Amino acid sequence: MMHQPKYCLFYDNHTMKAIPDVGENFNVDIFTDRVKKCGVDYLIFHARCNQGFAYYDTKIGTKHPSLKYDLFGKLSEACAKKGIALAAYFNAGISSEEGLEHREWTTLYADGRSLREPRLTPHVRTMCYNSDYRDHLIAMAKEVVSNYTVSGLMIDCLINYPCVCPICMKKMKENGIDWSNSDLIAGFSEDSAIRLAHDIAVEVRNINPDLLISNNYPPYEKLRCINNYYDVISLPATDGNEFMPVMAHYVRTLGDFPVINMT
Repeated sequence: MMHQPKYCLFYDNHTMKAIPDVGENFNVDIFTDRVKKCGVDYLIFHARCNQGFAYYDTKIGTKHPSLKYDLFGKLSEACAKKGIALAAYFNAGISSEEGLEHREWTTLYADGRSLREPRLTPHVRTMCYNSDYRDHLIAMAKEVVSNYTVSGLMIDCLINYPCVCPICMKKMKENGIDWSNSDLIAGFSEDSAIRLAHDIAVEVRNINPDLLISNNYPPYEKLRCINNYYDVISLPATDGNEFMPVMAHYVRTLGDFPVINMT
């Protein structure tokens, strides 16, 4: 049965490779007791962060090198015991570690760069949704849904990073898209992100038809046939305090599905 979230906690955590003791002092029982006491019924926790590291025992991806146990697995067990629905967070558009290991998976910009500006942000290495990375990410999502008790997936950062790599160039030419037009490249990249979101949803729902799925960044309207709940995300420091109530009310007009307001 599909979970209907009322009060959600999103644990937004991304850890660099240099951090030596990831999860060392993390007590899943104390953490989930506090979550339960707060009234949270839906917890989104990272299975894979924007550094490209997994926090579970993966056979497909790259587990954080300093994580010595199956953190997501332990959390999944604790949440199941305490009646907390758990969703797995995946960052799709950014993967610093996998971008280093597989340069052919990263976006290529029109000036020949593979690194974005400014350099000192998580967005320095962005991923091409048409490369073999897409199959890799789909496989990781299926791995988590198959092996752990999860009620949903949140796929983040499906941003339309422009890419003119050989694979994207070939696809744009086949579709008659003028690859010298930056606006058309951005539109093609957005369509590529939506195709990836669709394919992830199809694959994981073949495993669990009742999964809640939210993809972040493509326009809400273009995700109506993929998402079955929405995260309306707003950082008041950048969006202002007016964004959240207006956008949340608007998204509710797009269909009969849960809408979670996330600051």
